[in-house]
Amino acid sequence: MGTAFERVAAVTDVVEHACSYDMAGEVVNGMDVLDVQAATQRAVQRARKGGHPTLLEVRTYRFMGHSMSDPLHGVYRTKDEVEEQKKKDPIAQLFHRLRQDGALDQAGYDALETEVKAEVDEAVKFADESPDPAPEELMTHVLAD
Repeated sequence: MGTAFERVAAVTDVVEHACSYDMAGEVVNGMDVLDVQAATQRAVQRARKGGHPTLLEVRTYRFMGHSMSDPLHGVYRTKDEVEEQKKKDPIAQLFHRLRQDGALDQAGYDALETEVKAEVDEAVKFADESPDPAPEELMTHVLAD
């Protein structure tokens, strides 16, 4: 978590590892929802036609740290860098496109956001209130039963 990938890997483009497994590989702009959707569709089509997997390297920017020991900014990136990347937020960019196309207005976006927040809150509540699974379930559905 705390080591730059360039310090521990000779090949830093993850997609380059696909050839080691004789699979297709593709780099995708993870900050563009529609690019990710299109790449995913290509991967699904490839799998359905020949049963072959695809390694998608979806490059995105993490706005927050991994943990409390990995602060938002200041150690390996500046506040200005984070703020600049936030301008490329995938959800905001998609909303901008949908608004330009007349497919979604601010009221529709606000309603959708409220609905999603409620669904997430409900899922978190369900998880918090659910009992821990039995220890014998630890390996269930990990590979195959």
